[in-house]
Parts: sequence; C-alpha cells; structure tokens
Amino acid sequence: MSETKYLFERDWTRGTSQVKFRVDETHRSFCYFIGKGTMDGARAFLRFADEAIVEFGDEYLTTSLVDLSQLHSAPLRSQFLLGKWLFKNKRYIAKIAVFGGKPYEMAIARAVMKIARMKQVGFFKRGEEARAFLGFPADVG
Repeated sequence: MSETKYLFERDWTRGTSQVKFRVDETHRSFCYFIGKGTMDGARAFLRFADEAIVEFGDEYLTTSLVDLSQLHSAPLRSQFLLGKWLFKNKRYIAKIAVFGGKPYEMAIARAVMKIARMKQVGFFKRGEEARAFLGFPADVG
C-alpha cells in the first residue's frame, strides 16, 4: 500500500473498542470501527466528524470509506445516533461506501442511510469493491 498523507487523524480506544477517523489531502475520509461497538464509540466518531467540519470549514465535502470488517457488534441506539447526525450533516458527504460488516450491522447501516436520506451510498462485502465504488485507488485507506 502506498503511504496516504492524512491532514486529520483522530483515534478513540476503550478496552477492545476502537474508532479511527482519517481525512487525507483530497478530503477522502476513512472510518474504522474495531471491536465491540458502543455508545461512547459512536459519540467519539461524531465528535471527530464535527471536528473535521470545523477544521476544513463549510466547503468541506468528503467521500467516505467506512470499514466495519473488525466490528463485532453495534448497539442499535448508536446506529440511530449516527443516522440523526448524517441527516443533519449530509451536505458534507458526497458519497459513502460501507464494507465488511456482519449481516446485522450492514442491515442497520442500510436503515441508517435510509433514515438520513443518503443517496450516494454503497454497501459491500470487501474493501476493494467499496474503493472501486468511490473511485479510490486500491492502495488507499
């Protein structure tokens, strides 16, 4: 993989739960949810997303790759918290690709995107498919 230069990096860890949020120099964002999903992890992710908006300003528009391949579970409440945020802030998101989640997490992610009325969204089993959907090179993220 080539070295991606990130302009914005945030990490949150509690026990075996992790959230990683990255934005590169072309405003592509990379979101990783690892371990057991929690409400605190969802809140941390939303805090990072808000910080990115402040960092890059109102013209910020991102294309986002969301990796759920290492997520073990996610509370339903956290998913709806994410949906509420997306609904209010979707103007900052051009396109999203979600990949790697287990069937339950992917079904919830689909429902969240529907609630948020996100139009440019794709759901995939593998990262390669998600990157292709977004037009990302195979070696980023």
